[in-house]
Amino acid sequence: MLLIKKLKFTKQELAEIGTQLDGYIWATIDAKRGVISAGDEFVQDLRDALMIRRCHPEDIFGFGLDLKTGRIDYLPACNRRNPTLNCRGEIPEERKERIETLIHYFFNGLAVYASQRDEYPRLPRKPSSHNG
Repeated sequence: MLLIKKLKFTKQELAEIGTQLDGYIWATIDAKRGVISAGDEFVQDLRDALMIRRCHPEDIFGFGLDLKTGRIDYLPACNRRNPTLNCRGEIPEERKERIETLIHYFFNGLAVYASQRDEYPRLPRKPSSHNG
């Protein structure tokens, strides 16, 4: 089951993904556009799903997420293909902060993240076009 989302995962989707993959999922995220693909066993398929949606390779990062503990594991094998990173696929701290903020946004329904909700900053909103 492959999900590509720009909105938060519902509790039902999280439960479905968690039972299929024993509570640990692989995902890729476009840190610039805020799009995530998750739920497949093959990280390359997740990355390709974002590439089909016209995401740029330098904005795509792969990670694993333990749905029970909330631990995030960055995937050097996937991130090594990112042209802006070094050969080991290490992600700079300023990009990690953005990625982790997005992960907390998408997986807000997890019990482990519900307790940490106030620790992570909200994403900045776009200015409204309301002239009133």
